[in-house]
Amino acid sequence: WGTSLHEVVQALRPTYYRNVRVAQTLGSLGSKLPRIDNHLITRSLADRVGGTPYYLPAPMIVENEVVRLSLLQDPQVRETLEIGRHSDIALTGIGTAEPDLAGVYRAGYIDEETLAEIRSMGAVGDIRVGFYNRAGELLDVPVSRRVIGLSRDDLRTVASSIAVAGGVRKAEAILGALRSGVLHVLVTDEDTAREVLRLDDEDQEHNKVDEPSLIDAVG
Repeated sequence: WGTSLHEVVQALRPTYYRNVRVAQTLGSLGSKLPRIDNHLITRSLADRVGGTPYYLPAPMIVENEVVRLSLLQDPQVRETLEIGRHSDIALTGIGTAEPDLAGVYRAGYIDEETLAEIRSMGAVGDIRVGFYNRAGELLDVPVSRRVIGLSRDDLRTVASSIAVAGGVRKAEAILGALRSGVLHVLVTDEDTAREVLRLDDEDQEHNKVDEPSLIDAVG
């Protein structure tokens, strides 16, 4: 979900493909941010590729873990998520933990105090409301346990996982996302890519991460 994915779908040239399924793999925002909501992006993408949309009839974040477990037993929810897990391609955005950019905060799912607590845990960004630190390590954030949809780590089962994110202020979040190892492709702008590489070099120089540089990792 999000502005970047909305723009990607809008930019696609309508083309008909045979036997394409488009699965919504994160619950809906409702009316909080309607233009960039998941089910609308799913429908638009399906229309542009001549595919069949599969919707997730549930909120993105529910009240508690008991409600989440109950909704995950729904046949339509199970079917859609299973299609998502076995997709050829997954499209995802990358969120940040900055108040004016954080999607879950802007959508009203968490308040400013909760976001501050998440940031104090070392969070720099999120993929599918799975918050992680600059090293790409997933953090145990309570709100993440109430999400209806595929998790960040579920992307490991997808043949080609594509993230779309841009803007220099997202560089730290993108760096953490790349270090997580769940992405195959990143689509971003040149300035942001250069800043991501600069931050990576900075960490290598100060021994903040015990892993190869991004350039070494991707060849």
